[in-house]
Amino acid sequence: QISPRGLATNYKGFHVTVRSIEAIMSVATPIEGVPGVGVFEDTAMCFSPVRAGRPAEIAVQFRLRSTIEVGEEVSLELPGFFSSCSAPDPRDCPPPAAWAHFNTSGADASLFARGQWFPLSVPPVLKLYASRPVTPGRLVNVAVPE
Repeated sequence: QISPRGLATNYKGFHVTVRSIEAIMSVATPIEGVPGVGVFEDTAMCFSPVRAGRPAEIAVQFRLRSTIEVGEEVSLELPGFFSSCSAPDPRDCPPPAAWAHFNTSGADASLFARGQWFPLSVPPVLKLYASRPVTPGRLVNVAVPE
């Protein structure tokens, strides 16, 4: 299995060696042309309004080096963000319906039409689910409602 952290294009950690009668000692040779999996080239995030303690729309922009297939996800860890529940223990907060799933907006909302907010994760996590294949190198712009 490929690591859940992904694999950088042309990762230098793979080597090939040979053991044979002809080659008593083989030199480890780096493998070239390794495809990238799940590695971002460009990323950006902005949110509005820029005010502490207020609900915010989050807009993300990213470009991946590999294909994203339908149903695969992009996860954003958001330290410093929190839910609006004021219970002393956040696990006592019933999640509002809007937290379960939401529709995205933005120029590429058709690529990631649905998302999900996990406010009780540490840090909180926002997941975007691919609704269409996304080709390598495509710049994606998606917004998440307040």
